[in-house]
Amino acid sequence: MKKVCLLLTVLFCITTVSAQKKPVKKSKPKTVLHKIPPPPKVEKADSEIIYLDNVPDISNAPPPMMYESPEVRKFDSERICTNCDTVVLEAGKPHIVVYDVKYMADSQSKTYHEQPTENEFQNSYFGFGELVKREWDELCRNFSENDVMHHQVYRNTFIKIQNSTQETINLLDRQDRHEGYLYWSGKTTNKIFNDKKMVLTTEKISKIRGDGKTSSYYQAFKQDSLMVERKMKTKFANENVLKNINTLLLKEIIDDYALPLQFLNIKNVKSITLNTGSDTKITFTFNTLGQLTDFKGHDNDDIKVNYENNLPISITDEGRPDKNFYFQNNTVTIKNSYDMETYELMGNLFLVKDRFVIDERNYENKDINPKTIYKITSKNNEACEEIIYKESNDVYTTCYSNNFWQLPLTITNKFPKGERIYKFYLNENNQLIAEGSNEYKTERIIYKIENNILKSIQFYQERDNVGKYGDEVLVDYEFYK
Repeated sequence: MKKVCLLLTVLFCITTVSAQKKPVKKSKPKTVLHKIPPPPKVEKADSEIIYLDNVPDISNAPPPMMYESPEVRKFDSERICTNCDTVVLEAGKPHIVVYDVKYMADSQSKTYHEQPTENEFQNSYFGFGELVKREWDELCRNFSENDVMHHQVYRNTFIKIQNSTQETINLLDRQDRHEGYLYWSGKTTNKIFNDKKMVLTTEKISKIRGDGKTSSYYQAFKQDSLMVERKMKTKFANENVLKNINTLLLKEIIDDYALPLQFLNIKNVKSITLNTGSDTKITFTFNTLGQLTDFKGHDNDDIKVNYENNLPISITDEGRPDKNFYFQNNTVTIKNSYDMETYELMGNLFLVKDRFVIDERNYENKDINPKTIYKITSKNNEACEEIIYKESNDVYTTCYSNNFWQLPLTITNKFPKGERIYKFYLNENNQLIAEGSNEYKTERIIYKIENNILKSIQFYQERDNVGKYGDEVLVDYEFYK
């Protein structure tokens, strides 16, 4: 489901546009009928047969030739490298060859790159791709160079195998990408095993050799797969999860603080509608238990939350399945077609505990763990979630000044290149303020609440000490009788 992100910005934009001058309708021009006289009568000429002599027969003629510039002809004629490397695999010791040869052709300039050097292989575009590098490392770990010859190929190369059939592998086409691996026992009577699918290479070669080797990542993949299966089972949800689930549902749908449900009393509320002007409405609908069941957005999104035994089990977007929910005590796992995240309830906050990437491609590559570390910490009712990306060592943290949504509340997001701070507080007029700021601007949403009923919402933005208000958005309630 495409989240309806930054709804607060949408509210600001719509209300600002609605204040502009309305277009003036032009009257429809009258239809004018002109009387047109009939055309003059055409006199038929006497029939005349014309004979053409010496007309060539073109029925069997070849099609016209397309013009090719000398540059294009030269480019195509040189696509097969004639002065590139040749590697000979000699009989005797077994050989493993892993090849990842990038495109060497520049289709714009109609030229070819020079063959990469070893330094370029280590530090640039010409190096092994992520999957190829993973398989190479596993093969080196599982098959010692004392027993097997290792070959890395990253240049256009012609490979000769000195077996009885004199097999070859041709990687000389510079307009193509070459990726794969081969194994040869070193015996002249044996053929090579050549495969282009860079996954479980250790297992495939080990099957030929009969030595029972296993890739380390495959062991981790099996454990992760079992973990995913265990998470996709609902056991029960504790009472506090049910009390706070609306906040998590709203985050999954609109991903911002446009409607602060955690600060509102929605007992007996059937729907809340934001009237954003120009006949545009945004409506949140609830069941008799106060659970969010439906969202209709400004662009006619129709997002429904489906329940079973008073637990949300799925979200559908325009009738299409989008997300599934699974509950286990104080954790909630949310799964879509691409990934699944597990949230742990800390006080009244749902914080990310772990995540798996579960699309078809990741399962094929036996790698569903996104190489990310998630940490949840709590101290003196303060709660933080920390996300560490292993490959870049980038750290992202979100810290809450308290974990019960008590006012005033400060939420601090820190990331490698800066931070953003959100604050929730009551101003001198007892209005609820949601404020977000960074080094460039400050944004506020002003909620006017009377007797626990949200009356209106107004957006304010300030940049370079210049502030601007959006139009006030009126809020309508419908109650169960």
